[in-house]
Amino acid sequence: GYEDGNDHADLRARYAGVLPLEERFREAERALDLDPGLASAYTNLGALLAAGGDLDGARDCFDQ
Repeated sequence: GYEDGNDHADLRARYAGVLPLEERFREAERALDLDPGLASAYTNLGALLAAGGDLDGARDCFDQ
């Protein structure tokens, strides 16, 4: 079926406490692959990076 970046950004956010970290990264990255301008995907990816200690990477995402 049809998928867009929102599907993956929403999935990552909805299951943040359930999905393994690696899968949450994949979903955020897939959202950006599908829609490179999707602000919520950059926010989600930035939050994941910040939680993992990559503050520079997180800042880059938040600046998008």
